[in-house]
Formats: sequence, C-alpha cells, structure tokens
Amino acid sequence: MKRKRLIDKKLQLTTSFAVIRFYFIAFFIVLALLVIHTALTDNKITGTVKDLRGAVETEKNIVNAFIKYSDMTSNSDLQLKSQKISEDHNKSVQIIEDHIYLLTGLIKSGLIVIIIITCFMVIMGLILFYYLIRLTHTISGPIYVMTQQIQDIIEGKEPATRPLRQNDQLRDFYDQFITMAKKIQEEKQKDSRP
Repeated sequence: MKRKRLIDKKLQLTTSFAVIRFYFIAFFIVLALLVIHTALTDNKITGTVKDLRGAVETEKNIVNAFIKYSDMTSNSDLQLKSQKISEDHNKSVQIIEDHIYLLTGLIKSGLIVIIIITCFMVIMGLILFYYLIRLTHTISGPIYVMTQQIQDIIEGKEPATRPLRQNDQLRDFYDQFITMAKKIQEEKQKDSRP
C-alpha cells in the first residue's frame, strides 16, 4: 500500500511554502549582497589590471628608449648596463603579467563561486521542501485519523481506533482523544440501556 504524502494539502503545502518562501527570501538577500560585493571587487580588480598593464607599457617604453640611447652611444659600459636593465625589466614584466593573470582568474572564480552557491542553495531548498512535506505528513496524518473518528462519532457510529504510525506526531493528544472517544461511547452505551 502506497502512503500518500499529501494528506491535508492545505496544511502541508501552506506550511511548507511559508518556510520555503522565507528560506528563499533570505537566500536571495544573501545572494544579492554576495553579487554586489563580487561586482565591486571585480571592478577594483579590473581597474588594477588596467593600471598594471598601463604601467608595464610605460616601463617598456622607458626601457626601450634607454636601450636605443645606449645603442647610439659608443660607451661599452653603458651598453652592458642596458643589457642587464633589459633582463631585469623582462623579469619584472613577467612577474607583473603573472599577477595580472592571477587577478583575472579571481574575477572568474568569483562568478564560479556564486554559481556553485546558487545551485547548492536551490538544491537545499528542494530538499528542505521535501523534508517539510514529510514532517507535516506526520502531523496531518493523526489529524486526518482523528477527523475521521470525529465524523464517526457525529454519525453515531463507534469510531474505528487504530494506533498511529511510528513517526507520527501528536501522540499524547491522540491518546487523550482516544480516551475521550471511548468515554463518549461508554456514556452512549449506558444511556441506551433500559
């Protein structure tokens, strides 16, 4: 026999959607703050990368002008120093280019982190919704059983009592309800005797 997950659709869905709505509102607020922070950080990184590229270009022009000047002179000492300056400059430029590559990677990783967090939170929201349906099922099940028993009492029938499922909630209330239903039946039987 297949168990119905939605015994009391109104109770179960209203409760589940209320919690999920709160969850997703909170999630979207956090996500918006994360996106704003990432966008501001990306703008700063992009500006820094642009400034670094401009500085590298300026340095290349200065070093190239110096090397051209040293090539035009006959001073061999100046030519040796220009070769060392060029090597040092190329090493520095490579370090700066490596840092630029790292910074542009940070921009991409920020977007990837946002996508991963969004996917994770949506999956968690769906899991939470399923869990809430199961949880409200353990509440609406006993309410449904008691409603059927109340209907039996109203119709003058003896209510068909049965134990609750192992994971059902409202056990104490249900036990008191059964005790009350039995007392009503006993009183009814006393009254019906001559």
